[in-house]
Amino acid sequence: MKKNLLVFVSVLALSLISGCCCDKVCAAEKPAAKAKKHMIIGSWMIEDLPAATAKKIKPSPKAEITFERTKVYGCAGDNRFFGNLKIYGRKLSFSHMGMTRMMGPNAQYEGYFMEALNNVVQYDVVGTVRLLDKNGKVLMVLKPKKK
Repeated sequence: MKKNLLVFVSVLALSLISGCCCDKVCAAEKPAAKAKKHMIIGSWMIEDLPAATAKKIKPSPKAEITFERTKVYGCAGDNRFFGNLKIYGRKLSFSHMGMTRMMGPNAQYEGYFMEALNNVVQYDVVGTVRLLDKNGKVLMVLKPKKK
């Protein structure tokens, strides 16, 4: 009985010591771990922009978007855009967005791109990353950017 009690107390003490150490390490790693958990973090090319496709508007080969842990930026066609990003599970929130204002051959596509981006509130991953509005309508389909 005494031996079992000694083993139990030893295991309990070891668990407490390990737990304290691990909590300190885990607390320091939480932001990075959370960022890796979101499949959207990275650079993406626009595979489909349904609103532009429906109007038969030629896609811009320059259109791309990059999601970092707290930032979003990219090219809408002719102009660069940038802003802050918050990710909550599969929900996205953009703020303090800005954009250059140059004329170019992709103005129509860019208009549809920015309209879609303004309505994005969530994403899902179904083979590709899809940016969705509040009703779950697909606004943009993304594919990984080749390096």
